[in-house]
Amino acid sequence: SVGVCINVLQQVVGINVVVYFCPRIFHQIGFDKQVAIMVTAGISLVQLVCNGMLNSRIDAMGRRPALFFGLSGMMAGLCVLAASYTPALQVY
Repeated sequence: SVGVCINVLQQVVGINVVVYFCPRIFHQIGFDKQVAIMVTAGISLVQLVCNGMLNSRIDAMGRRPALFFGLSGMMAGLCVLAASYTPALQVY
């Protein structure tokens, strides 16, 4: 049940899309292309470290509190991203 909820939440919050399009998003908000790629690498590194820390503590912490902790962090991050990202109007 928890595994299914984690997969559903991962798809619903769209974090995979954000990570996939990170260089483009950062470039559109004004970063140089090289800097945008470096920021994306930093985000991926933070994600890797946090996953490693959580995996080492998941049994002591419990899966449900870890799920809620991770979900609140994802929600906060996505809210900050949504509030700060306004793409320029592009006419094709």
